This record gives sequence, structure tokens and C-alpha cells, in this order.
Amino acid sequence: MRIKIETALFSLFLGIAILSLYLADPSYDSDILWSVAIGKWIALNHSFPVVDSFSWTIHGKEWMTHEWAYSWLAFIFSEAFGSLGFYILALIPMVLTIYFLYLMVKSYDENKTYAYLLAFTIGVVLIYVVSLPFRAYIYALLFATLLLYLLYFKEEKKYDAILYAALFMLWANFQVSVFIGLVMLMAEMARKFILFPSNRYKVVSIVTLSVVSTFINPYGYKLWSYFIFVMTHMDGHRLIEEWAAVNFNEPWVLFLYLGTAGVVLFLQFKYKPGKGMQEEHLSLAGTAGKPSLCERLLNLMQTFLTKENCLIIGYWCFYIYALYSVRMMMFSLILWTIVVCYFVSKTKRFNFSFKTYYICLLLFVSILLANLADADFTVKDVLTYKREVTPVEEVAFLRDNPAYSYHLFNEYMFGAYLILNDIPVFIDARCDSYIRFGILNKFLDIKGLKEDPQTAFNELDVRNLLITDGALKKYIDINPQWKLVYGGPTAFIYTRTEND
Repeated sequence: MRIKIETALFSLFLGIAILSLYLADPSYDSDILWSVAIGKWIALNHSFPVVDSFSWTIHGKEWMTHEWAYSWLAFIFSEAFGSLGFYILALIPMVLTIYFLYLMVKSYDENKTYAYLLAFTIGVVLIYVVSLPFRAYIYALLFATLLLYLLYFKEEKKYDAILYAALFMLWANFQVSVFIGLVMLMAEMARKFILFPSNRYKVVSIVTLSVVSTFINPYGYKLWSYFIFVMTHMDGHRLIEEWAAVNFNEPWVLFLYLGTAGVVLFLQFKYKPGKGMQEEHLSLAGTAGKPSLCERLLNLMQTFLTKENCLIIGYWCFYIYALYSVRMMMFSLILWTIVVCYFVSKTKRFNFSFKTYYICLLLFVSILLANLADADFTVKDVLTYKREVTPVEEVAFLRDNPAYSYHLFNEYMFGAYLILNDIPVFIDARCDSYIRFGILNKFLDIKGLKEDPQTAFNELDVRNLLITDGALKKYIDINPQWKLVYGGPTAFIYTRTEND
């Protein structure tokens, strides 16, 4: 009980300290806005969208929201608490993630020292520096952490299959990244199936129930077809920044990737992997005569594929994938935190007393108070704060003059705020469908002047524009077929002239 209270307090204070950093200057993109809009649609219609009703370019086309649970919660929390609701919605999975991570790394505290707290805190901070707090992906981090806890750290029980099924059912309704969890599950269960024959029935039941549970969502098998679409159209998704390969031109990104990998390499070289497993093992020592090739192979696998080695292998797999898709770095950092704390707990050079725990709590409280003071003890309105995402004055003008919102061509980042204000968009950050129907490529061609924008506007019957300063605006300013009707602090609204 003492350990659980200790873990809960540490998780709560660290979570609040990290999240309070965003009070003075909320960090988010347009995803939270369309999440609220979709949650509002679900709440009003008491059903789940199966076709697009938010744009005019793909209106009526097949579409599904694989993040419906998060969207619905985002709307409910924002209605109940305003912008504070977004912080509460982010705090819940953040604290739970830290809680289970703490339990995992605490289990490695062989030397009864709190030296792992430093590595643990750094790891958690890195996780949430890389991930945006106001997005559904923060729940994917929680589910991945829970999965690791179930796979490697929880004592086995007869009802484990039900726990796995419940986890994957929840994950399937919050984020399509549930398939990443299935890959992790399959890898570990394959190991147990080979090494532990007596557990094979249980392994098969866990895998079967987990896979079946992913179908328990409003779209059933279509969640799987959506994932297949994402993977088979990966070239299109490379147009999205978070799916792109890592950009080492950013100094902090270079430091993050090289630094985390360097730490693990150094610790792997410095410490030998632990021997044996805290699990059932094959007893081949008493086998009469010379062991067969199969038995020797199983012995070798048993010796090498320990829990700790599997976690290290998992880290390197996610790290390599993160070089190809930056989105994977968050999962890599979860494993990095566990692995580094495992190595740190092995050393006897550090002898941090329990006082270290209280020092950390005091540090978290100090950070929290400093961040609250910096924000003047107020919570900024997330729905209007970032003008590069929320063109408030321009959208107010469009609502007062609805004729200028008909067949509107808009900036990518403005789409979610337009949807939130019931204005049909050309494009928004729900980019998967726009990739599928070719709208994203068309948008990029227009914005980059890769083709004559006027030809594309005629082809698509674009009647109005909501654009920012840039190359496209310069083109429109010298085009007699367009006239400026409103110039706001963030963007400009144009409409076609009557004689076009």
C-alpha cells in the first residue's frame, strides 16, 4: 500500500507539473478543434458518422472517425469545464501512464535506492515534450504502457485474457494505433508460445480475445480496413509531418535521437544483461543423453529472450521505426524510460535515500507554482488562443456574411476551426480522407503554385478564399477574377468577381 501511495503522489505531482507548462502558452494543433466538432456531432445526432458532412469537397464520401471516444470526451469536457476540460482530459491518461511506468521501474530497485527517479523523470518529460497533450495520441501512450505492464510486470492470473481484451477494446475506440499494440502482443505471445508449452492454451486465448475485442467499435471490421488503407497508402501519408522521416536539421531533434540511443548503447555496453527469467522455464538439464538441436535452440532462446532483453529489443525496434516515422518516437521513449531505469537500478554507485523522493515532489510543486504564476493563474481559451489555427475575426465575418463561405478554399490549419463553426471546408486536418480522394495533393499543388491555381479553382468550382499572406495571395492579388472583401489580422477573404 505504501508503494502504491508513493507512486500515486509522484505521478499526480509530476503530471500536473508537466501539464502546467502549457497554461501560459498552450501548445496544440488543429486536431483538438475537429475532435470537439466531431464529438459535438456525435452528441447531437446520437450516432457515429459514416460519411463526411464537414467539407464540401468530399461531402457524402465514406469516412469514419477512429478516435470517436476521445472526440466525444473532448466535447463533453469542454462543455462542462471550458478550456480547463482539455487539461483534465489530458491529465487523466498522463497520470495513469506515469503511475504504471513508475510501478514498472520501481520493480527494478534491487539496491533499495531512489537513483532511478532522475532517469525516470527525464524519460517522462521527454515523452510529453515529443507528444502534444491535447490529442488522442496521449491515450495511445497510456494503452501502450498498460500493455507493457500486463505483458512483463503483472503477476499472472486466470482472468488475464479478460484484462487484455478490455484493454484492446478501449484502445480500438480511442485510436487506430491499437494495431501497434497488437504487434507488441503478438511478439511477446509468440515467445511464450515457443518457450512455455504448458501456457500455450492461455497464450492462444489471450491473442484470440484481444484480436476479437478490436472489432467491438462502432465501425467493426472497417477499423481494420482503415489501418490497411493507411499502410498501403503510406506514400500519401508522408505528406503529413508526423508521418514523415525524422528531420535532423532541427538541433533538438538530433540531440533527442542521438542522445537517447547513445544512453542505451552506453548502458548496454557497461552492464551485462540479467540472467534467467522470473517466469516458468524449460527444464532440460535432466534430459538423458545429449540434448537435441531443438532442445539446445530452446535453451539458447530461453537464456537470451529474458524480459529485460525483450524490452531492449522493443526499444530498438521502435527507435528504428521512429527514424522512418517521427510519430513512433513516443512509443520508443516509453521503452527507453523503462530500459534506462533498469540499468540505473543495477548500479551500486548511487545511493539516493528516500529524501530524494520528497525533493522531487518539492521540485514538481515549485515548477507548478512558477508555471501558474507565469500564466497569471488563468487558463487561456484553447478554442481561440492560437490565431494561426483559429482565425477568430475572419470566421466571425464569414458567419455574418454566409455568402462568402460557399465553396470556400481555406488554409489547412484553419479547417478545424471552420468545422467547429459549422462552415463547410475545402480541407482540414482529417487528412486521411483527403489523401484517399486526392484533395490533399490538389491543395498542395494550389498552395505551392505547382499548377495554375485559377485552373484548379475553376475545375473544383471554388467561389471564395480564406488564405494567409504568401505566394498564393500574391497570385490572387493580380488576378482580376478575385476581389478582397475582408482583411483580418490573420488571413484574407476573397470572392470571385461577378464578371468571371
